[in-house]
Amino acid sequence: MEYTGNYWNTVINEEDMNLLQEYTKGIIFEGTDIAFDHANELFLEEKLYSNLDKDLIIDGQEPLILSNHELLNGITQITIDGNISPYPDSVTPVNSISIADWNNAESAIILADSNKTIYFAFSVNSINEINSRNKLIANSIEFIIQSTSTQECGNLDNKDSVDISDLIYLINYLFKGGPELQCMPVTCNASNDLTQNWTIEDISNYIENAQQTNIQIKN
Repeated sequence: MEYTGNYWNTVINEEDMNLLQEYTKGIIFEGTDIAFDHANELFLEEKLYSNLDKDLIIDGQEPLILSNHELLNGITQITIDGNISPYPDSVTPVNSISIADWNNAESAIILADSNKTIYFAFSVNSINEINSRNKLIANSIEFIIQSTSTQECGNLDNKDSVDISDLIYLINYLFKGGPELQCMPVTCNASNDLTQNWTIEDISNYIENAQQTNIQIKN
């Protein structure tokens, strides 16, 4: 999932925030003024894993200081065109890391590895180098897809580990109209069918299969 915004005071409204609070899978945020609009709000820390450092004004071309992170593989330079993105945000990481910094400010790109979140505090289309822009987008999508696909088998509620809460989550989903499963544990269910057609026997098989894949259902 990608969430973009480049217009002051209209980037992410309250309805959007409520939706995003419920979303737990991989996501890419990009655009100017997201942090500026939500400075000092928990939403910024909890979903974009950052705080606002300051709102920037770019006049001309602004090269970023790049790290050696895998997200930047194949990229040697990123220059932001101030004519396209004149007011990007400088942000500081919260339970995340910076993989690219502004020259006279803090972070331009934030990555929360464990939460599969990438945040570009500028408009991606303002990257001057076409090859760098395309490579960054491709790397980011690949990172999100790989992070999601390697999620721990059986971790149905997408919390820290597989435990009794996953079994309760599964029962609520199947029989009580509870929230959807946060992963698709193909190797941990009976019939590869994550629908309301599951039975008590299927749940028993889920537990058995989870244990066979070296995952302990524990309380």
